[in-house]
Amino acid sequence: MKTRYRPWPGITLVLCVACGAQPAEPPTPQAGTLRPTANASVHQEPAPKASRCDLGPVVHKARTQAAPPENVTCRAQSAQNLDWVEAQLRKRYPRKSQSSRTIVDFRCDPIGSIRRALLVFGEGHAQGLTVVGMSVPPGTEGDVVIRTSEYRRARETYTDYSYAYADRYEASFGQATLPLSTVGPLLARARTSLLGTIHLVEVESNVMGWSDTFTSASWFRSVELYDANSGKLATSIFRVPVGEDGLSDAIARELALETLSPLVPAQSVPISPTAEHVSDVLDAFAVVRTGWAKTPLLGIAAHTRSAAMIAHVLAELRQSNVNHPDRVDAVGALAKLTGWDARYAEDGAPRSIDDVSQDYLNECSKLHAGY
Repeated sequence: MKTRYRPWPGITLVLCVACGAQPAEPPTPQAGTLRPTANASVHQEPAPKASRCDLGPVVHKARTQAAPPENVTCRAQSAQNLDWVEAQLRKRYPRKSQSSRTIVDFRCDPIGSIRRALLVFGEGHAQGLTVVGMSVPPGTEGDVVIRTSEYRRARETYTDYSYAYADRYEASFGQATLPLSTVGPLLARARTSLLGTIHLVEVESNVMGWSDTFTSASWFRSVELYDANSGKLATSIFRVPVGEDGLSDAIARELALETLSPLVPAQSVPISPTAEHVSDVLDAFAVVRTGWAKTPLLGIAAHTRSAAMIAHVLAELRQSNVNHPDRVDAVGALAKLTGWDARYAEDGAPRSIDDVSQDYLNECSKLHAGY
């Protein structure tokens, strides 16, 4: 029996005193005397940096997530969205056997009104990754701010994963706005999609003994929706391989992402990364824990020039002590982040990856014990 939860410009003030009058000339100090003004400060040389990895204080942090509520009240969903999601799940779930039938159900929705969203999606073989953050205003009016952080690499073959090859990519940041009246209905439909589950009964296996339900794709997909208290609705990753156990969630999350994809601007206004962009990328690190998607995420992180990213890149460098391309990507990110490129000797010759990795670990670990 199918269970459904239904219903569902700032102003700058400039003060000018006696603007038309010419300022009086200050008296000339007598030779050999010093007359500092009351607010004068003594010039001091800046303190030397503790490390060549020092980008200043860590002012950006990943957004905190709320603990699941003890007494859950399930939020109702619209009948129209429930019917649409059910039809889409049945349509997308592969069925090779006519005797199999699908069961659709919907989980409980425990969070409040959506205030932000995080989408992470990309193409296989590290050719591209996009992080999208959405900030949703309270109420029923206003604009939704949509931020994009993107990594793109031209498709090319290589015989050696060199430092120069690792640097051949582009990272960009953009921002756009859309009215809540446009975004709201799509967020509601994506929300219902994340709640949907589907599974087969009476599944017949083929003669080779493999499951009748299997798909794979070199894609990365993640969708997260949050309320004002940072309560998270759901998240899932769609990556190769996806077998029978993970297929239901993968289809539901792909459906949610497709629902929201029209909101992602094809050409947003290019800007320098803001504090909100940095928080989006930090949140994405919690989603992209392993796999090929780490490479483009490191590239995006490097171009934020935020001190908060160093810990994440160092963690990747420590974990990638075997896989040579991963270490090349990590040291390349540190070179861009810090402006200190330890990958090359004074004569321009590339140094060994072992020596470079150790130099960055030694130097950057001076900043915080947690690194």
